[in-house]
Amino acid sequence: MTRRLAVSLLTAAAFALTLVAGPAQAGSAGNTLTVTANVLGTCTIDSPTLAFGDYDPLLDRDASATITVNCTQGTVYSIALGGTNATRSMSGPNSEVLEFDLYTDVARSTAWENATTVGGTATTIAAGLTAYPHEVYGRIPSGQQVSTGAYNGSVAMTVNF
Repeated sequence: MTRRLAVSLLTAAAFALTLVAGPAQAGSAGNTLTVTANVLGTCTIDSPTLAFGDYDPLLDRDASATITVNCTQGTVYSIALGGTNATRSMSGPNSEVLEFDLYTDVARSTAWENATTVGGTATTIAAGLTAYPHEVYGRIPSGQQVSTGAYNGSVAMTVNF
C-alpha cells in the first residue's frame, strides 16, 4: 500500500468518526418537568317522565320513575326537586289542577321536597361519566274532584355537586 493511499484512508476514517461522534460537548445538566392537572367534578341529570296513567278519584294513584345522575368519579352530589308536596300540581281542562306528591321511598313516607335532597358520592371507576339511578315515587291522592281529560306539569330538578 502506498503512503499516499494510507494517509488518504486515515484521513477519510478520521472524518467519518467526527461525523458519527458529533460535535464535542462541554457537559450536561438535568432537571424534571413538573406536570399538573385538576380533574373537576361534574354531573348531569336526565329528564325522566313520571307517568301516573289513569286516575280514579276513589283511589290513590301511585307511580315511580328513575332519575339518573351521571358524574365523574369522586364527585359528591345531591338531587333536589323543586316545590313542596303542598304545592305540586298538574294543569288540566278548564284550568283545573290535579295535585300530586313526590317521595324518596317506596313506602311514600318521606316527602322529596326542595329542601330534601337525595344523593351520594360517585365511586364507580368508568371511562367518562358513570350513571347513578335514583327512584322518585309519586302519588296522586284520592278524593280530588276534577274534570276528565289530560293533565300535565313539571317539577324542576337540580343536581348539586
